[in-house]
Amino acid sequence: MPDPSDPTLQKLIALATEDLTKRFAIPAEQVQFKEAAAVTWPDSSLGCPNPSAMYLQVLTPGYLIRLQAAERTFEYHTDLRETVVYCENPSALPLESLPTE
Repeated sequence: MPDPSDPTLQKLIALATEDLTKRFAIPAEQVQFKEAAAVTWPDSSLGCPNPSAMYLQVLTPGYLIRLQAAERTFEYHTDLRETVVYCENPSALPLESLPTE
């Protein structure tokens, strides 16, 4: 599990939290960081492909971030920069079984 105090991960958690608060009108103070895992996504869809889109077939390092709010868990997939994608249909896999870097 990555160090939650890592500046890159902190930035991505903040971006995911911002998206979650806007997307579902949840106050930021109700959003809690649950867990994160470093992963290498198999393509540029970051593990959340849109069936009508095409993606680069390139290994993409990033994170799987899970946030909790309103008694629900929300999953975000990221690269190592600023791309943060809400994954409506998450993998439902435990973090231990995800591919790692």
